[in-house]
Amino acid sequence: MDCTGTTSDHVDAGSPLRFRGREYTGAGVAVAVIDSGIDPADSRLGGASVRGWSLSLGATGHAMIGSETSDVHGHGTDVAAAIRTTAPQADLIAVRVMEPGLRTTADLMAAGIETAFRNGARVINLSMGTPNMGKALLLRDTCALAVEAGAIVVAAAHPRGE
Repeated sequence: MDCTGTTSDHVDAGSPLRFRGREYTGAGVAVAVIDSGIDPADSRLGGASVRGWSLSLGATGHAMIGSETSDVHGHGTDVAAAIRTTAPQADLIAVRVMEPGLRTTADLMAAGIETAFRNGARVINLSMGTPNMGKALLLRDTCALAVEAGAIVVAAAHPRGE
């Protein structure tokens, strides 16, 4: 049963989302993937336009912005492919915050959220979190700033809600 109360067999990959009789394709919506990068040549992205940045911490602890957005692991590309399944016309923004060893910090995640919403992302995906409660508060506050700016933040949570 779908959200309108009618039964549907399945959702085809790449088909628009239907809600209350309207189709939503993601056209005109910028979706940021804060992750390991995005590989725009991946066939699942269907030639989507991908723009973005990489973030790293400098020696002084400040976030440094670079232009390299290639995927260092594949996870960010997997997330982008899932987004394109239900929003095939969405504009993708890659914000790479992970190193090749899949390591990052909450400070880089927060900088990624801020970079995304300040550059027009209306949906921000963050498929990671932190076990550090102090840093979780930083992420919460940065997400609140993004929401105040008009973005929707979709983030991972601990499986037990911790």
